[in-house]
Amino acid sequence: MKKLLILLAAVALIAAFTIPASAADEIKWNWYGDSRVRTFWVSQDFRDSGTTVGGNDSTEDSQLDWKFQGNSRIGFHVKGGAIGGRVEWRTANDNASGSSSTNDANFARLWGSWNFGAGTLYVGKRQPPVYQFVSGQIYDDTGLIGWGAAYSRRRGQIALGFGGFEVALVQPREDTLGTDGDPDPVVPKIEARWGMGFDTWNFNVMGGYQYAELNNVTNDDGNNKDLEIDSYIVAADVTFNFGPFYTKGYLNYGQNLGPADWVGPSPSFNGNNSINDVTRTAGGLILGFKLTDMVTFEAGAGGYMDDYDASDRGDASGYSAYIQAVLQMHPGVFFIPEFSYFDDADLGQGSAEGTEYWALGGKWQINF
Repeated sequence: MKKLLILLAAVALIAAFTIPASAADEIKWNWYGDSRVRTFWVSQDFRDSGTTVGGNDSTEDSQLDWKFQGNSRIGFHVKGGAIGGRVEWRTANDNASGSSSTNDANFARLWGSWNFGAGTLYVGKRQPPVYQFVSGQIYDDTGLIGWGAAYSRRRGQIALGFGGFEVALVQPREDTLGTDGDPDPVVPKIEARWGMGFDTWNFNVMGGYQYAELNNVTNDDGNNKDLEIDSYIVAADVTFNFGPFYTKGYLNYGQNLGPADWVGPSPSFNGNNSINDVTRTAGGLILGFKLTDMVTFEAGAGGYMDDYDASDRGDASGYSAYIQAVLQMHPGVFFIPEFSYFDDADLGQGSAEGTEYWALGGKWQINF
């Protein structure tokens, strides 16, 4: 962290000497950061997932999950006239020995913006338009993502924003589907989002599409085949506020989410010159009550159902539910006790069930 602060200070110093005086006088650097530690007891049952514990036939495991979280961060916002930007560095999760893998530390965000009057141009690594940050679930900061809530991983992009509308051309993911062959992105992934907020409610609608090719894949006859992978997603969420009460809901539907870097399943190669697509239907509901400015209660649940075209796979499904209290002990100081439950109820392989686990504990966080 000391090296990071020195690096960031050096960048700021260089910028101060390279930006013309008139512009440098307008630049504002707003630093922020937070540190997070999770303190949970976790009980897992791997059931038919193929995972065993301790080199024997046991599929159950319970243990303490007391760790510094890798999404703790430090960063700054930059604003100078029509030019802006954001830099955010995130650390790595501590491993079992208590050390961190520096390979996992990275710039979670690094982008610049230009407000040209009619809209804003964004260039760099930032959150693409497809995301549903509607749940406050905090075990591993899941937020029901992957358990119903849609999410697009941060990637390099060129984006335009016009009020409540945003469209982005995003770096595509190269995915081999576990086969040989040469994955060749052809066009950028495109994502768009539109949302509006009112006094007591707000909504967002979003979607995305990616086309990619996987060339020279060997089929069952030993010949090479070029494959095409189409991925898309459509999603919507809405929030209503009724005095101290609030409710949030979300829905999404998509195809071949994995190759497009959306959290979800990936298609498979059937060995006979074509792709077996997989679609996901998902949704969730959250209820909350703000008792005071310092205490909020929230409960929610979300789930998904995957439909595989592959002849050897049926529908797969899973869900998660949680209940929590958000306790603000001082401005910027939080403790959030929570019980979360996760269940890959059906693997789509006969009666096989995936991993089931629950976590009881809390997250400690200080914003600075």
